[in-house]
Amino acid sequence: MISSAGANLIYTAIISNTLNFRASITSERDIRAAKEIKQYITVPDIWIQQYYKETEQEILSEPKIAIANDTKSLVINNDDYLIAQLELWNAASFINRHDILEIVLDGLDINELVHSNLNWFLTIASIEENKNYIITSSEFIKTKLKTHLGAVFTGYIGETKQLFLRKEILKKLDEGKIL
Repeated sequence: MISSAGANLIYTAIISNTLNFRASITSERDIRAAKEIKQYITVPDIWIQQYYKETEQEILSEPKIAIANDTKSLVINNDDYLIAQLELWNAASFINRHDILEIVLDGLDINELVHSNLNWFLTIASIEENKNYIITSSEFIKTKLKTHLGAVFTGYIGETKQLFLRKEILKKLDEGKIL
């Protein structure tokens, strides 16, 4: 028998790791596990929205720190990447901030490198909107993400038509899959 506290944690982890079952990596196993564990949870019916909104408030209170804490540096197909990720309930207000690029660059600690050939981007999963926003000044990245994710860019901000976890984006970049 599992405790309600344990069930609440497992349920929340499944929700978070699947972007509320909207990430393409969501499996039947995830869905079955959530359905099975749901009988033991004690969270309110609006828990998913509440969880993401509370997480969003924490991120937005210190966005530079949140970005710095979820940034990975890696090599894909011999190209160096610096990739950050945020998950928000609704990212529209954050994206529309006039200082968004400055916040992102400060969080990545790359202000002086923004005009170099550094391949960087921040992906923001906007759960309620069911899409990602992608911020980058790298033309190389814009081209890659247009090709591999179908992202549409206006200036340094791009949008996708579906939700992606960073690991899904990395896989598509690595495999060179075109949607």
